[in-house]
Amino acid sequence: MWQTHDELGASRPSARLDGPSLLGLKAEIARRMLRACVMCRHRCGVDRTAGAAGICAVAAETRVYFAGLLVTEEGEISPSFSVFPAGCNFSCAFCCVRDENADPEHGEPLTARAVDRWLAVAENRSARTISFIGGEPTVHLHAILDMLARLRSPLPIAWNSNFYFSQETARLLDGVVDFYVADCHYGSDQCALRLAGAPDHFATVTRNLRWAAERSRLILRLLVLPGHMDCCTRPILEWAAAHLNAPVHVMCNYVPPRQGAPGELGRALTAREIEEALACANDLGVNLIAP
Repeated sequence: MWQTHDELGASRPSARLDGPSLLGLKAEIARRMLRACVMCRHRCGVDRTAGAAGICAVAAETRVYFAGLLVTEEGEISPSFSVFPAGCNFSCAFCCVRDENADPEHGEPLTARAVDRWLAVAENRSARTISFIGGEPTVHLHAILDMLARLRSPLPIAWNSNFYFSQETARLLDGVVDFYVADCHYGSDQCALRLAGAPDHFATVTRNLRWAAERSRLILRLLVLPGHMDCCTRPILEWAAAHLNAPVHVMCNYVPPRQGAPGELGRALTAREIEEALACANDLGVNLIAP
């Protein structure tokens, strides 16, 4: 049976954690990071405990705009009870949850009572994992670690992220996460800066991918963007083939946003683009997850 605990420091059982207080300690460190936030590569340094917010627009409170069972995730983690906190450190013009990301006050506060209710659903519907998605879970590190410190659950934890997190965040995630799911779109720093407002993107993300692959199971998701084969899709696949042994899910399901997107992103993928992306992955010999 699922249990939550009010006292800080009660943790979920895990062979990877050195004692029952470690998750509580990690949660406390993450809360202290809020005073000069460096949770992601932006390193805004704002005091989120005083109501300030950096690029992600999230202050200290975490709100969740969706929590429920998803059966559309990769086979290793599906069905997954998935928690979507509102707010993101990227500003992708084509984001399908742009409204929720732009309004971190959208949704229900992440409270012990809400967690009790959600996890009762997870238990009844036979979830295999608990996933934290978003938005971007990195900017909610303090709240998620606190939730896990209060939770006793045997379910593996999946961290579905854009992998633009800081090394400080990586140290806090170490030993907590069972599956890393990396959502990658940009193989070019120029594209990442123009489309997501993310400087020094490729070096940051590839550093974190290497780190995650050494410590846990990793799934790399690559969303193929229209008009970005040579600048983004191919470089990511080439890097993955050279440096990762992780499975790669080439996602060819890009949907143009209803509100419009700049230039080439305002259209769907062509059949030729889909064929070229999959052929590139096969030619490079990446460990391809079947679509």
